[in-house]
Amino acid sequence: MEPFATLAELKSRLDWTLDTLEEGVATGALEDLSADARYYGKPWAIDAVPDGVKSMVLRAAARFMRNVDGFIQSRAGDESVSWAEAETLGTAEFTDDEQKRLSRLAKANALGFGTISTFAWQTKDAPEDIWVPVQGRGIDLPLYAAEDVLGP
Repeated sequence: MEPFATLAELKSRLDWTLDTLEEGVATGALEDLSADARYYGKPWAIDAVPDGVKSMVLRAAARFMRNVDGFIQSRAGDESVSWAEAETLGTAEFTDDEQKRLSRLAKANALGFGTISTFAWQTKDAPEDIWVPVQGRGIDLPLYAAEDVLGP
């Protein structure tokens, strides 16, 4: 499937110019992270992906590109750099916190289930209440109640 973010968007977050090999790795990371976002969140369409999801894909891809080899610590002379997120070093993956946020984003946009009141317009001889049987539940749902009926 198509990734949620483009290579150009990822390049704008990096402070160096990618060579051809790095561009291939970055494209693969964007595809993998987008697939993971669909797994942990929901299968958003490209034109309907929330901005937060796209941002998480780009941040995780940029984090991966800065440390493709998965180093825990790098030293050069007097200078050393270490990476704290050891669980995802060397892989294009979301952290546990990012996975939870993707799940929450999927639920935030989900539609709920409920009932609404309806009525029959100008029904004169309506029974008290109309109920709709629900198979396998042992209960019925109200279609409309007598007090909801409007008319002369």
